[in-house]
Amino acid sequence: IRRVHRELFDALPGKCLTWAEEGEADLVVQEVRETENGQWIRYRFSEGEGEYFLPHGGVIARRNSLTCLLYALHLGLDRDALHKRMSRLPALTMRLETREGWQQNLIISDHYNADLDALGLALDYYRQRKGQRAGWLILSDLDQSGLSDEEVADHLAQMLQPFKADRLTFIGRTGPLLATRLGAGFRLDTFPDTPAFLTAFRMEEVHHTTILLKGARRFTFEDIGRRLVKYSHRTTLEIHLAALSHNLHQYARHTPRDTRTLVMVKASAYGGGGPEIARWLDLQRADYLGVAYADEGVELRKAGIRMPVLVLNPDEPAFPLITAYRLEPELYALHQMREFLHFLGPADPVIPVHLKLETGMHRLGFTEEDLPEVLRLIRESGQVQVASVFSHLAASEDPARDDFTHQQAARFLKLAGMLEEGLGYRPLRHLLNSSGIWRFPQYAFDMVRVGIGLYGLDAAPGAREHLRPAMALRARVSRVHAVPAGEGVGYGRRGVSDRDRIIATVSIGYADGLLRLAGDGRYALRIRDHLAPIVGTVCMDMTMVDVTDIPGVQPGDEVTIFDEHLPIGRLADVLQTIPYEVLTNISPRVPRIYIEE
Repeated sequence: IRRVHRELFDALPGKCLTWAEEGEADLVVQEVRETENGQWIRYRFSEGEGEYFLPHGGVIARRNSLTCLLYALHLGLDRDALHKRMSRLPALTMRLETREGWQQNLIISDHYNADLDALGLALDYYRQRKGQRAGWLILSDLDQSGLSDEEVADHLAQMLQPFKADRLTFIGRTGPLLATRLGAGFRLDTFPDTPAFLTAFRMEEVHHTTILLKGARRFTFEDIGRRLVKYSHRTTLEIHLAALSHNLHQYARHTPRDTRTLVMVKASAYGGGGPEIARWLDLQRADYLGVAYADEGVELRKAGIRMPVLVLNPDEPAFPLITAYRLEPELYALHQMREFLHFLGPADPVIPVHLKLETGMHRLGFTEEDLPEVLRLIRESGQVQVASVFSHLAASEDPARDDFTHQQAARFLKLAGMLEEGLGYRPLRHLLNSSGIWRFPQYAFDMVRVGIGLYGLDAAPGAREHLRPAMALRARVSRVHAVPAGEGVGYGRRGVSDRDRIIATVSIGYADGLLRLAGDGRYALRIRDHLAPIVGTVCMDMTMVDVTDIPGVQPGDEVTIFDEHLPIGRLADVLQTIPYEVLTNISPRVPRIYIEE
C-alpha cells in the first residue's frame, strides 16, 4: 500500500501506522502457518513479538485481522487479551455477488474497486469458491492503482502465477503488456474493450466453470454478466452471506467451543440454494450438513461438496444413492433399519448411520422398547457404525412448554445411555435445533443443529434481536399507468376505487412465491421507501400496486417484497403461515444472488 500511495504516506509523517508481510513497518508479520481450521500468525511490534490464532483461512481474513490488531496494539490494549479475542473472530466477508450461470457455471462479479488490493481479495475469494469446476478470470485495467501500466503489469504477472492452469482474459490496454510477462502455461486472451470481447465470446463453449468478473466500472462488465447469468427474470432472491456469518457466530456463542455444528440445508437450504449455501458453510468449517432426502445429498455431491451429509428421510429406493454418494442415513424405525441392513452387501464399506430416538415429538424415532432389537441388528450386521444418536425437540421455542422440553432431554439421555452401553462406544449426541441452542445451552452435548435460524428467523423469545435477516426478495416495476375512478384492476375487475389512481405493475406473481392471499390490499410492497398496497388479485407472473401517493415511480424501479426492513414475518402473517413456508415457496425460476459485503 505504501508503494502504491507514496504521496499520501509522505504527507502524513508520524500519523500513519503500517503493517507488512515483508519489509519494514510498525507491525511486521514474521510467519504464517496454515492449519485445517485457520492460521497461526507470528508478528513483531514495538520491539516485542506475539502470536495469535485466526480461525479463518485466506489472505482476506488475515489482512483484516492485522489491521485491527495494529490499531488495538497502538491504543495500548492488552496483547494476551487481543490474541484471545482474535481466536474467536467471526467470519469476515467481502462485497461480491455470486450467481448461477448457464451450463452449470458460477459467476462471481466484483465491480466496486479496481486496484491491486481489491483484485488480490477477489482472487482469494475466487480460489475458495472454485471447487471442482474449471476456472476463468476475466479482468480489466486497474484504474485506481496509482501505478503506470508497466508497473501494474508487473504486479499482475506476480499475482496471477498461482492460476497458470486457469483461463485468463484481459480487457484493456494492460493486456498486451501482461502477455509478455506471464510466460508459458497461461491461456491468455486480450481485447481492447468489452464490446470486442462480447463479439468474440461463445457462451456454448463454457460449462462447469467458475468465472470471476473483476473490472473497472468504465468497462461495463455487467454487460458480460448478463450474457453469463442463467436467468433474465427481474425478480431476485438475495442471500447476504455477511448476515449468515453473523447468525452462525451468534449460535456458536451459545455452545461450548468444542461442540460441533450440523447445519440443515434441506429444501434447497430453505430456498436459499443448497449447493451454494453448502459451499459457503464449508468455508465456515461447519462439521455436518443435513438434508431431508437422498437426492438433495446427491445434488451436493455432484456440486463437489465433500462434507459429511446426514439424510433425514432415507427410504428403500434411496439406499443405492446413500452408498454410491457416501451419504449418511438416519435410521428411525425397525422395519427401515432391517431394509437398509439387508440392502448392504459384503463388498460395501462400513456405513456411518445416525439413530433417531423418540422422546415426545411422535414423528420418527426408536422407542425404548425398540432398543434391544436395534442393538442386536447392529451387532449381527457389522456393516454400520453409529456416528450419532439424536432426537428432536417439539417446542424448544415456547417457554410455556419448557417442562416438556426438559422431559424430552431426560428421555434422550436415558435412551442414549442404553444405546452406548450396548454398543460399547459413544457416538455423538445431538438434541438442539435453532431455538434449542438459544434457550437450552446445557443440552448442547456433542453437536447442535442450526436450521432456519441461520437466516435470522428464530421463534425463540429474544433470539431475533441478536440475529440479522439474511434474505431479501426484490422485483422491478414493469409499467406505470393511470386508472380512472370506478375501474377495476386485474382478473375479476377487483380493487375498484372511487378515485383516480396510478397503478404500477410489478414483476412478481404467485408462480414466484407471492401467493394470492397477499392480494386485495392485505399486503404492501416497498417502492422508493414507501409502502404500496397490492390492488386486486395477485396474478401468476405479475402483481399490481397502488403508487398514487408515491411520487416519481417509473419502470425499472426496485420493489421489495421482504428484507431486513420489511420483515418476512409480516408477509407470513398475511399468508396465514410461517416464514419457513414463504421461503420454500419461492420458485426455482427466481435467481438467487449471493452477496458478500
